[in-house]
Amino acid sequence: MREINLIAQDTTDYGQDLGMTNGLAQLLKKLTAAAPQVDWLRVLYAYPGSVTDELIEVMAGEKQVVKYLDMPLQHATPRFCAG
Repeated sequence: MREINLIAQDTTDYGQDLGMTNGLAQLLKKLTAAAPQVDWLRVLYAYPGSVTDELIEVMAGEKQVVKYLDMPLQHATPRFCAG
């Protein structure tokens, strides 16, 4: 089994610094096309504020992309985000 893990502080922000829209969705599409021998593409450390409809569609439509996002638990409530 072959797997690629995409890990960043906030993977859902991918490409925003370059002015990209839906950068993570675009990256996942390119990776699935470029690496068909990979069984799983896993996205780690996603923030819900940057999850787009296009990202959800890519996750649902590309069999290599796992069907969930790993979100850091401390971001589930504002109480944990303060100071």
